[in-house]
Amino acid sequence: GYGLHLASFRNEVNARTGWATLQSEYPDLLGDKTYDLEPVDLGNRGTFVRLVARPFPDLAAAHAACRNLQRRAQYCAVMPPG
Repeated sequence: GYGLHLASFRNEVNARTGWATLQSEYPDLLGDKTYDLEPVDLGNRGTFVRLVARPFPDLAAAHAACRNLQRRAQYCAVMPPG
């Protein structure tokens, strides 16, 4: 299913802690979700670990959840199925 990129971290330990925090802050949107950690190389800025909540059944559901998180001042970007 689709995913939501919620944050980026310098390492997996911080990403896992970040997931626990976000899941407890937004249980209505993330409580039944799992997460993926996706490394991304940003060249001069270094390598980061992207935290992506999954699965959302379709694009509309992912966008709706993302808009809801953004209204609560949480960064969010919809990611394709992965």
